[in-house]
Amino acid sequence: MSHLLCAIWRYCGVGMLAWLGLLFVGQGTLAAAVDCTTHEAIAVYTQGEEARYSVFLSTRNDGVWQEPIKLSENTFFNIVPAVAVNAEKDIWVVWAVFNQGETSLYMKRYEKGSWTEEEKIETGMTSSIAPSLLFDDDNVLWLVWAGDDGQDDDIYYSRWNGAHFEPPARVTDNMVPDVQPVLGLTEDGVPWVQWQFYDGEKYSVRSAIWNDRQSEWLMQTEGESEPPLQKAIRVQAADTKGPVEGTAIELPDFIQHPQTSSLHIPGESVQSIPYRMLQPYLDEKVER
Repeated sequence: MSHLLCAIWRYCGVGMLAWLGLLFVGQGTLAAAVDCTTHEAIAVYTQGEEARYSVFLSTRNDGVWQEPIKLSENTFFNIVPAVAVNAEKDIWVVWAVFNQGETSLYMKRYEKGSWTEEEKIETGMTSSIAPSLLFDDDNVLWLVWAGDDGQDDDIYYSRWNGAHFEPPARVTDNMVPDVQPVLGLTEDGVPWVQWQFYDGEKYSVRSAIWNDRQSEWLMQTEGESEPPLQKAIRVQAADTKGPVEGTAIELPDFIQHPQTSSLHIPGESVQSIPYRMLQPYLDEKVER
């Protein structure tokens, strides 16, 4: 079944996903040339193939999703990819890899007409998962993720300095789990990050905005303003009646589990849209 994703930059909400509870169906390896310089959208996702789980990518050109290519090269459990594109039309993909009790971040990028080999991002943590990517207005790549330092999950960030990612720094520092981060830009081009904070009973939305003058994240007061992701995206089901604003993207049938996917739509403030966080609103057929 196809899934219609309408990214309307006003409204969205957050839904939690138990990553390890995802079920996958086998698929043979797909490999093909792909035009990564001109596209209407990019989808990255995880699919099972040959007793392992791999990351795939497809671009949407002239209204048609192209044959997917496999990005991950290892034989481990690859999941929750994120994707962003810079000013030179280079594509960056980061995802999580489970291997022998350790969860790491891997990356791959398309530049100068070809894909690089996959590369592990050294975070120094026992667990790094749920990456989100963003190129800011200065064409600097930002990366956030949920990392476990041996005590609990906190949100970390890093930036690409032209040769490698800088040493990780904290967005949050507390004794409860912080998970599921998403990056975006304000109307003024300032990076923000939103995540889920566990208060001992339930998860709730928290967010922070980057303060360039002080080189730190400023926590936003809970409840005083609408969460930034809620302002950024509106989801409508395929059968919603009335005029639709924004970019309508139909996910291809070959993505067997859309909840594993993230979508890049050029020019939007959330550059890697995680479908798993939008699914509850598609199910509820949210209307304006």
